[in-house]
Amino acid sequence: MNEFAKIILYFTIFSVAGYIWETIFCAVCYKKVRDRGFLFGPYCPIYGFGGLLIMLFSNFARENPLLAFITIVAVCSTLEYTTSYVLEKLFNIRWWDYSDIEKVNLNGRIGLLSSLSFGFVGCGFIYFVEPTLTTFINSLPVPLVVALGLALLGIFILDTIFSTYAARKASHMDNDIKGQKDQTAHAKKNQRTAIKNLVSRKP
Repeated sequence: MNEFAKIILYFTIFSVAGYIWETIFCAVCYKKVRDRGFLFGPYCPIYGFGGLLIMLFSNFARENPLLAFITIVAVCSTLEYTTSYVLEKLFNIRWWDYSDIEKVNLNGRIGLLSSLSFGFVGCGFIYFVEPTLTTFINSLPVPLVVALGLALLGIFILDTIFSTYAARKASHMDNDIKGQKDQTAHAKKNQRTAIKNLVSRKP
C-alpha cells in the first residue's frame, strides 16, 4: 500500500506541475491565461502518466543523456498523440492543436518544438529533480504517505467521473465548438455549464 501511495503522490505532483507548465505555455503562445486540461482540478493527468513513464523507461538510459533524451521525447510524443486521438474519439472534442503555433506538427496532435521541450525538461527532471523528490517522499512517515495517497486518489476518481460526464454533455451543447481547432476553452466553459445543470437538475 505504501508503494502504491507513493505512485499516487508522484502522479499528483507531475500532474500539478504539468498544469502549471500548460498555463505558462498558453500564456506565452496565446497571450491569454487558459484553464487547460480535461479535469476540473488544477492538474493535467497526462503529465502524471508521462512523468511515471519517464521514470520507468529512463532507468535503462540514465547513464547516456542522449539516449535518455531520445527516450523521453519518444515516450512523451507517443503518449500525447495517443491521448489526443482517444479523447477526440470519445468526446468529439479537440483538446489541443499545435497547427496554429508550430509549423512542424503531426495532425496538430504533437509538435516538434513541444516534443523537444519535453525531452529537455524530462532530462532536467530525471537528473536533477527526481533524486531530491524521491528522497523527500521516502522521508515521509508511511501513515502520512498512505493517507495522502488515498485522499488524492479519491479526489482524482471523483473529478474524473464528473469531468467525463461534463465532457460528454459539452460536446453536444453548441456548434461553435466545432469550428475551432483548439476547442479546450469552449469545452471547459460547456463542462462547467453541464455541472451547474446537473446540480440544479436541469436537463
